Amino acid sequence: MGNSDDFMAIVLGMESMHNLRLSEILRKALGKNNVLRFLESQHLLECLAEGISRPAGIFFDLSSFSPEHSTETIGYIRNQYPTVVFCIYMSNEEENDIWPRLPANWQNRLDHYYRLFKESEDTELEPIVRRTLFAIIREAKYNMTGTPIRITDPNDGGVVSLPPHATKNPEQKMKDSIFISYSRQDWESFVSPFTNRLHDLRFPVWIDQHLLIGGDDWMDAIGEALDMCKMLLLIMSPDALESKYVKMEYRYFFNHDKFMIPILYKAVKRIPPELATMQYIDFSTRNDSKAFSELANIIKTRIPSRPG
Repeated sequence: MGNSDDFMAIVLGMESMHNLRLSEILRKALGKNNVLRFLESQHLLECLAEGISRPAGIFFDLSSFSPEHSTETIGYIRNQYPTVVFCIYMSNEEENDIWPRLPANWQNRLDHYYRLFKESEDTELEPIVRRTLFAIIREAKYNMTGTPIRITDPNDGGVVSLPPHATKNPEQKMKDSIFISYSRQDWESFVSPFTNRLHDLRFPVWIDQHLLIGGDDWMDAIGEALDMCKMLLLIMSPDALESKYVKMEYRYFFNHDKFMIPILYKAVKRIPPELATMQYIDFSTRNDSKAFSELANIIKTRIPSRPG
């Protein structure tokens, strides 16, 4: 991941499967000498007291400490070491449990930090971590070049945010694109002709068919697309719902409250809990043209078609 020797990633939290998994992914991306783990915040503070000579990011497991301790630690570090960038690491369930128990003046403030969601072992995580890490490295390096930009008062702990000119992304054209989440087992029989029909209506579509699954290029491209695409179409089939990559994709959209439409291609025994309350469009038993017309009408309300 570029030149990582001048960046340090720190994982703070109890010994757990999730924190070990995160540390392994970070070491793979950065090299083992550029990743530190601390079980206790006091040990981290002792390390920081020795001095920060390079950009750093802290992946803070919010469930490892009480809300009071977490906010006190984050506030202190942000005051004393303003160039450090924070990423809150938690599960969707932990967010629902911990967020209401945070001090009132912190609930909105933590929305400004990077956020990374824990996933079960049957769900791919590496592309999401790499995308988040890329953004953290960029911000941390920016902070080391000048005065960090704060969007809260320094006395309240502060939050670093890149100024508009620093966050401009040359891939803005992707922001209105539709992410297609699917199993490659369904490519020839359904996904390829389905995607062609979307192209015929000039909807901007992002799909990973030309990338080798699991390679660094694929991981970085997937992470960027999930972050930037406005909508996800989930092609549901038994193969798709068993795929750890498909699970990663729709759970990313679910965790980040982004819009998605489930497309039922083949009947499945059980719809995942995250999708159970969503209305899906059934291509498995209905008239195909009618189902596609319904889908296109929904897309048109959210995604502009490209000029001919």
